[in-house]
Formats: sequence, structure tokens, C-alpha cells
Amino acid sequence: MRRVSINGALFMFMARGEKVTHDAIWNEALEPSNRYVLWPRGESWDMRFKNLDNRNLEWLPIADNLLGSENDA
Repeated sequence: MRRVSINGALFMFMARGEKVTHDAIWNEALEPSNRYVLWPRGESWDMRFKNLDNRNLEWLPIADNLLGSENDA
């Protein structure tokens, strides 16, 4: 997993087949609390959002469709 923090958001880029760990999601030492996870799905990329401030239990989709590439994501 690669992580990058940009303007109040933490982006986690997952490798094919890699799973997001409980620690990566809920570890409060990892700032900020707006989390995005991106991972390859087939030839495209999926991107989901979670805000830890309200303890949302599900990852919310960012777009209606999959994104064309990692750069698009």
C-alpha cells in the first residue's frame, strides 16, 4: 500500500489483491481523517471515501463508474 496526504485527505493506493487493514482505516495516528482508497478492478480503477470523524462504517463511492487509470483516479 502506498499512502499520500494532500490538503486534508489521506489517499491509499492498493495493489491488485491487497486488502485494506483495520489499522490503515482506523489508526488515528494516520492523519487526516478523510480517507480515500484506490485499487485496480480489471482494467479500471475504483475509488472510495470514508470520513472517520462521523465513524461511517462503509466506503462511499466517488464516481458512478470506474476510472480509466490510476492517474485518472
